[in-house]
Amino acid sequence: MSFHYLQNEYRDSLGRLKRKTSDNITVNKHETLYRSIEERVADVEEGKRSAEIKLASAKELLKSQEEALKQRDDERRTMKSKIVAFELEARGKEAQIRHLNELVKTLKNDLENSQTEVRTLREREDQWDMKRIHVDSKLPGDDSEVRIKTLMSTFETERQNLNDTVRKLTSQLHSLEGKNADLKDDADKLKRDLARVERSEAELRRSLEEQTRTAHDAQHLKDQLLMAQSDLTNANNRKQQLENELTNVRSDLRDHKQQLHDANSRISDLQRQLQDANANKSRLADKIHELERMIASQRTTENGLRNQLSSATGDRKTLQNELDELRRRISRMESDKHGMFEKIEEFKKIRITLIKKIEILETEKRNAEHVISETAAQREAIERSLSALEHENKELARNCAQLQQQIAQLELDNGNRLISLTNKQKEEHERFVQSVKAEKAQVERIIENRDRTQKNRIKQLENQLNIMREQLNSERLRRRDASDRVYINEISKISSSVFGTNTSGMMSAGSVVYPQTDNFDYVIGSQRLLPSFYTAPTMHYSSLPSADAYRTSTLDEPVDMTREVIASSYRSSAVSGVSGQSTGMSSTVGGVSTLEPSIELGDSEVTKTTTIITKKTTTTEYSG
Repeated sequence: MSFHYLQNEYRDSLGRLKRKTSDNITVNKHETLYRSIEERVADVEEGKRSAEIKLASAKELLKSQEEALKQRDDERRTMKSKIVAFELEARGKEAQIRHLNELVKTLKNDLENSQTEVRTLREREDQWDMKRIHVDSKLPGDDSEVRIKTLMSTFETERQNLNDTVRKLTSQLHSLEGKNADLKDDADKLKRDLARVERSEAELRRSLEEQTRTAHDAQHLKDQLLMAQSDLTNANNRKQQLENELTNVRSDLRDHKQQLHDANSRISDLQRQLQDANANKSRLADKIHELERMIASQRTTENGLRNQLSSATGDRKTLQNELDELRRRISRMESDKHGMFEKIEEFKKIRITLIKKIEILETEKRNAEHVISETAAQREAIERSLSALEHENKELARNCAQLQQQIAQLELDNGNRLISLTNKQKEEHERFVQSVKAEKAQVERIIENRDRTQKNRIKQLENQLNIMREQLNSERLRRRDASDRVYINEISKISSSVFGTNTSGMMSAGSVVYPQTDNFDYVIGSQRLLPSFYTAPTMHYSSLPSADAYRTSTLDEPVDMTREVIASSYRSSAVSGVSGQSTGMSSTVGGVSTLEPSIELGDSEVTKTTTIITKKTTTTEYSG
């Protein structure tokens, strides 16, 4: 009995030493993992600093551009006020011109009336001459002379009156000519002011185009700023995760160091016990010689039991290590799953920002269409004004015809002076008509250029909308492919670690069959693996939360997404068992765990079934 007790103690001490070596290995692994996590934290902090620097530079650029935009808005407002003032002055001067034209018309009418009166007076003079001659022929000389003198005096008085009226009319005509010259000067000034206003309008248009370009640049910088802020928040979240992992690893490292210290203390205790055992061994050497005969007889049975015990302990250790590794991988998969959920939320946020950008572009498009409608209304108003000008031109042409008739009559009366005046008026009127036509053509060109620029702007906005939609769809597909690749790689690693190992304790294992080896996307759920003496309950997973990452494409979106339905089932079975017979043997049989996950990936559906059967026999009994 004492010999068997010593053997059991030696075996326990060997097991403790093996566990200590495994603890040292795990401590080294944790130290390497701790160093790698610290390096990752340093990289994340450097990325955060660079992102903050970029964010500060982008904010400064935005501030400078906003100030420039404000200055240009102020300049544009001042130019608009100047243009309004010029237009008001032009309208006032046009009203003055109309009033003076009316005065000219009234004076012309007075002149015509005076000319008719002169004609009537000449006719009367001729009649009086005829009457005088007739009376002279009839009357004697004295009476005729007296009557002639009276008639001459009356004629001279009437002639003086007519000369006075002619002088008044000529003075009025000279004053009207002076006023006409003043009006011509005012018209020239108005033309110069109009040219200046057109130049200022061209400068305003150029400044407006520059402001639109700067506004687009500012919008682009704002978008980049939002993306940088989102990257910064992601980096902060990643840093927080790494800090949490670092604290966990530090706590694990402290625990392992404490375990190592305890193991060293146990080693010292075992060394002291070993010295005591050596002393006991020397004392018990005599007893051993006596018991050697009994040991020789029992050695054969003991060797068989040792072989069975070593094989059973080895199988148990390997299976326990596999269970621990599977638990670690499942915990890692759960952490990766949480990371995938966070990425999905980030993708949703990105989608919302892109939808907001599309809405902003659509509002800009509507504003452009509103501006086009306003320009069309302005064009109609200008066309109406042009039709009014054409009507005025027709009236002026009729007036010109009347003036020509009057000129033909005045040539008989007043001579070349009135002809030159009428020719000058006609030339001025023709120049005025030509200037009106030139202004009409210029206004039409301005309207056509404005319509053309608005159409080009609408086309640019539509192209930007299409580009944003294509970028949204490509980003969606790229992120979907990346998440699929990461998910498939992790699953393939876990599946290879679960189904690709062969231990010495496996007596019989079923063959693993996979219909699609090129695209192996087997999924293991988050079910914990239990020891071999516990029967795991059956759990059914109908859908996973990660399916929301692939349900982003709907019928309401502008891009048509192709739908694929993939249905495949994978069944794998593994049976491991250890059979042995001996006296007083106790056996335990493991349970059967079944996983049947059904994952919806966007519009595709994958159904998979896995069956794992683990059968294990453990023998522990010693006969004293």
